[in-house]
Amino acid sequence: MNEHWIDDALNADGQVKLIMKGTVEDNNDEKKGVVSIVYISEDKEKVRTMFHKLTESNKDDFFMIYSCDYDIKLDDLNHYPSIAIDKEDLE
Repeated sequence: MNEHWIDDALNADGQVKLIMKGTVEDNNDEKKGVVSIVYISEDKEKVRTMFHKLTESNKDDFFMIYSCDYDIKLDDLNHYPSIAIDKEDLE
């Protein structure tokens, strides 16, 4: 993982830092993508530490860090917390 990308995400505007997890679940031969928020904090270093722990122990999952403010409707932003799971990920 590129530390510059992590620094950019942690230093972006926004009081709250979120770690999102994207995973592909295989239920009865039907794969689906699931995205969830797995960690939230105002402390950048706690988020950095948790991000590294999560990415090291969950090699098959996708993780992203986002910064946002309180009391905001996230889908009104130009780019809001999300993870894309492509068709190829489900194969």
